[in-house]
Amino acid sequence: MVRNFPLIAASLSLALFLAGCGSLNPYPAGRPGWHSPDYRIVFGRLNYVGGSHGHWTLRYAGVVSNDPYGGRLILTPARRMSGFSPGQQVEVFGQLLRNKKSPLMPNALYQVHVIRLWLGTGHRSAITR
Repeated sequence: MVRNFPLIAASLSLALFLAGCGSLNPYPAGRPGWHSPDYRIVFGRLNYVGGSHGHWTLRYAGVVSNDPYGGRLILTPARRMSGFSPGQQVEVFGQLLRNKKSPLMPNALYQVHVIRLWLGTGHRSAITR
């Protein structure tokens, strides 16, 4: 057992380090996403709707919620999402384009200034657009 001590110590140190890193995640666990009160920062999952002329959406709240936008925003401009894939967790910085909401498009348009991929560890990646 003495021979395995360095391996056990290293494993324990790694586990404590990763547990400490996870505590930095400010987003509620077990939820689709989160948004700041003014929607300047939104965290959620990307989805692509439609074919070659489709659009990107961000799901940040459950379908059954009191959110005025149904828990989903339509992201614009689409070029900001190049390199991302549906289902990825992202953090988006931008602003709502409230005047663009219509009955034909129940979700609000959201102008993306910066989009960051989030890793499964609960931390930002280096990928930013």
